[in-house]
Amino acid sequence: MTETDAPAPSQVFRLNYRTHDVDEFRGFLSSHHAVVKVEPFGPELFTAEAHAVMMDGLCISRSMHSTGMGLTFDGVFDGYGLTLPGSGLLAVHVARRGFLESKPDGGLMVDSTSVTRTVFGPDTTLNRITVGTNEMHRRLTDMLDQPILRRIRFAPDVSLASPAAGLAATLSQLVHEGVDGDAVLLKYPAALTSLREAILHLLLEGMPHSYSEQMSRQARMPSPGHVKRAIDFMAANAASPLRLSDIALASGTSVRSLQGGFMRFRGMSPMAHLRHIRLHGVRSDLLAAGAGATVSHIAHTWGFPHLSSFSTLYMRAFGELPSATLRRASKG
Repeated sequence: MTETDAPAPSQVFRLNYRTHDVDEFRGFLSSHHAVVKVEPFGPELFTAEAHAVMMDGLCISRSMHSTGMGLTFDGVFDGYGLTLPGSGLLAVHVARRGFLESKPDGGLMVDSTSVTRTVFGPDTTLNRITVGTNEMHRRLTDMLDQPILRRIRFAPDVSLASPAAGLAATLSQLVHEGVDGDAVLLKYPAALTSLREAILHLLLEGMPHSYSEQMSRQARMPSPGHVKRAIDFMAANAASPLRLSDIALASGTSVRSLQGGFMRFRGMSPMAHLRHIRLHGVRSDLLAAGAGATVSHIAHTWGFPHLSSFSTLYMRAFGELPSATLRRASKG
């Protein structure tokens, strides 16, 4: 049985689910996550229960499974997930790494695109925070003032005794309690937004990952004004033909000073940063493309005239060819 509430003005969607039917559970997961195969491990009565709150790229869920089972995914969920077990056993199979198993005093933080199989032990309860890739990368982009072109590699093991894990559990509970019953949080959308923002920042600031050191440097060494002005100018005009001298003029400094500032504060040249912005723009357009869209047209729109070299850059940045992104978008 599934109970849902229509989206509120604050873009909150609530879902409560419970079933004893394996096929129904398979259909539920496939419609909300990715196509999945469900394999119960024992003869016990199958029971699966979930309570979820979804809001703008963020999902906070609690699930209970009385029966041990394995889930094999035919597709991927494009996002990241923090799982904090309350009881039982959780193991996930990650591409090129094998199985990662939660410890009695720990959880797991993984890139969901690399998960091919999940195993639950009997009588397992889980608290989970899932964030879509676009939302997570957008937030990290804001924190670093530059596009995120490579996926975030989180350290998988999370100690339940760590301040970050404890705060994540507390914030998740506040969200669940705030939208249940008389749903007091829905009456105060600013408070709900603040909780959402706190959770997103907590994952990026409290969970170690491949951008943590860069974030630390960024906090200690803010960019000077001319670099910020150049970044803003490039972001606003990325689809237009731009020369280095144009960017320097808009930022109010010389070409040499601009190059030096970018290398010191961004670790790359201004034109490399512009290329990153354009690649990010291409990916956004591919993911939003309608029928009849082509990779070459979108690439040319963003200033990539040579399709072969563009495809190489795109593959290096996102781990897939642009044609694969377009096919995935058309299926969604």
